[in-house]
Amino acid sequence: MDKTPPSTPKINYFPSFEEFSDGLLEFGVIKPFDGQPATVGNGGMVAFEARSRAQVKEVHAAALALGGQDEGAPGPRGENGADPYCAYFRDPEGNKFLVYRAGPDES
Repeated sequence: MDKTPPSTPKINYFPSFEEFSDGLLEFGVIKPFDGQPATVGNGGMVAFEARSRAQVKEVHAAALALGGQDEGAPGPRGENGADPYCAYFRDPEGNKFLVYRAGPDES
């Protein structure tokens, strides 16, 4: 039974992925990519949309300079490597973060 609220469109990118969005805020649930049980920092991730690819690089560099751990250097993702532009890192407590830019940079 689909429990999606009527005003919240459901988006499915992957068979094991459920995402709900109102256009401004998104919430997604997926099994950890490494197949291990979901724990702090594995299966939970906070994502931030950047205004540009340069901002993705700046946030990633700042996170590492402040003691974070690299989980994926800035660069294009996806099958054709064209979009979105992403970087992943963990904070010193092990929480995972994503910063990304989908589409053209804002002017």
